[in-house]
Amino acid sequence: VVLSDSAIGSGKVFFGVTCTENSLSDFASCEIQIGKPGIAFTVLPESVESGATSNIGWITSGMETCSIASPQQPDFTARNAGATNVSGTAETDPIISPIDIVLTCTTLGGQTREETTTITIIEEFVGV
Repeated sequence: VVLSDSAIGSGKVFFGVTCTENSLSDFASCEIQIGKPGIAFTVLPESVESGATSNIGWITSGMETCSIASPQQPDFTARNAGATNVSGTAETDPIISPIDIVLTCTTLGGQTREETTTITIIEEFVGV
């Protein structure tokens, strides 16, 4: 039973239940914070020298599971395949050409959210 909806936009709903048996009754209530699912996803550095690695970090809200992968780095993808943390960090394999990093999350409501970024290679300039 919904006791009350909070002010629009606050994301809070109050529930309550009364249980009665014979002449005894008890009441309990709770407040549920309903937040909009979100992802904060960062890669540092975003550009690396050939052969260097990069660190990836993510924090989410309203997610049930997340997975990190790179189509260009199957070993990185395999190494992280079992991790489904909704917040975490990972380190790439050595990068020798631009790669994509894909974070795929499933919301508590069953929807899929995805964030993608590309890590590039710093071009070396040779003076003439």
